[in-house]
Amino acid sequence: MPDGLYTNSRAAMDLAVQNGFTLIELDFMERDGALLIGHDEDRISELTLEELFAWLEENPDVRIVTDIKTGNNGLRFLAPHADRFIPQIYYPHEYGTVRGLGFDDIIFTAYGAWSNDWIAKVNKLDLFAVTMPLRWVHVAPRVDHQVYLHTFNRPMGSLGLYTDCLIPEQTS
Repeated sequence: MPDGLYTNSRAAMDLAVQNGFTLIELDFMERDGALLIGHDEDRISELTLEELFAWLEENPDVRIVTDIKTGNNGLRFLAPHADRFIPQIYYPHEYGTVRGLGFDDIIFTAYGAWSNDWIAKVNKLDLFAVTMPLRWVHVAPRVDHQVYLHTFNRPMGSLGLYTDCLIPEQTS
């Protein structure tokens, strides 16, 4: 693996588990009627969905947080294993559809919100967590869910975080 950034690979997931992580975010994208693991066309993982499902069987305490770059329609490929995945939604109106696919734990990700009107809407939803950029930490007290801040690549204190390269021993 490259120094520093480990993404969307079995080696990265193995390293995360070795260091005590139980939630791992992976990027996905839909292409030609299939769901692929990868951030974009230039960064498709060699890991297949079938290999990911087998890896999850070997690691029963781990759940995958999804970041589907081509829209959450791709969640239909993961729905048979819904208990092992935590989808991220980006708009409150996506919640019902994702719940309808069988996902009980959902993260609202406030990437594209231009105002704070989303807070009242997501506070009414049964969410696993809300994630937002660090620069929005000032609105976190108004959110009635666990708040995860992103992306951290250096040690800082918070309830939870997204990282590309930290391991737990480095954060204490």
